[in-house]
Amino acid sequence: MDYENGKRELYFSSTRPGGFATDSPGAATGDSDIYVSAVRPNGSVATPVLALGVNTSANDARPNIRRDGLEIVFDSDRTGGFGGLDIWTANRSDVSDAWSVPENAGANINSNLGETRPFLSWDRKTLYFGTARAGVEGAADIFYSTRQRVRPPFSRDRERN
Repeated sequence: MDYENGKRELYFSSTRPGGFATDSPGAATGDSDIYVSAVRPNGSVATPVLALGVNTSANDARPNIRRDGLEIVFDSDRTGGFGGLDIWTANRSDVSDAWSVPENAGANINSNLGETRPFLSWDRKTLYFGTARAGVEGAADIFYSTRQRVRPPFSRDRERN
């Protein structure tokens, strides 16, 4: 991802051994974790490291980063979800900061049957994701949700003016 400030990173998920949670002795793979690699000016990719703040001992996978690098969405079967895989999101103030504690995207997005592969539109307003919820045409379908700006509550100071 090439951020608006020029920093370049590659985010991905992997079940490689040695991730966030301790692997069983002799395990060929671990749980799914989210990794990040710096992309150098010549285009080569640095050794990946665990993305700080977003991984758990559950499966955390398929990250998508907002184009400014300040929001990440991913799917996970961590505790606190609605069942199966859910969409989670975290933010940061600067691309050099660690991610905030991930939050579940909520009941408007997630169901008890599993949501995966979140993708944020270029304009940051639409979240696309796969779901296996009841009523889909096949085994899974693509849904989307559009954000609306939430305005601060009306203040009494503005009422007087």
